[in-house]
Amino acid sequence: KKVKMIEKMWQTVHGMSFPTDRHRTYFTQSLNLKNTFTYPNSVLFEDYPDIPIQTEKGTVKVLWQGGDSHYGDWYGMKPVLPWTASAFPEVRWVIFGTIYPFIHKTIPKDQLLFVDWVPYDAYKIRLATLDFDFTVIPLVENKFNEGKSAIKWYEVSALPRPKPVLAARVPPYSDEIIDGDTGFLYG
Repeated sequence: KKVKMIEKMWQTVHGMSFPTDRHRTYFTQSLNLKNTFTYPNSVLFEDYPDIPIQTEKGTVKVLWQGGDSHYGDWYGMKPVLPWTASAFPEVRWVIFGTIYPFIHKTIPKDQLLFVDWVPYDAYKIRLATLDFDFTVIPLVENKFNEGKSAIKWYEVSALPRPKPVLAARVPPYSDEIIDGDTGFLYG
């Protein structure tokens, strides 16, 4: 009954926008949607303030940012985290957003920095003031993820001091990042 109600809602909206053509096509075909259009995610560089930050010497801080939909993306990294923590004690994981206790508890407490979500109007300022050296973007290859935009890459690239990106070699990141030039892709 709930599914029927949601389907009816989708059919009666005046229009729906999606961040990529791949995402729009998937939902248009699977839900028989009408009046869809692609409005790509974008960033305004001036929205990311140049705020001096104090960096911690002697550490390598790896940022991940994201919400609840990334549980599956992190799950594949679970076996690597204890090894990374042990082999590289200078690594600190900066988790901005959702923390997954089942996965993140494998990181020693002194190597894990949790930064809670902030309201959207404070998000860009918060991202610009985080002390991190590069960002990692784990992503499982599936239809849902393939339809996303490369917004996490756009955002750290828009910072006044852009940060390197290590992203999964799957769309949307493999569509846009030039491996070894504009970022690094792993598989």
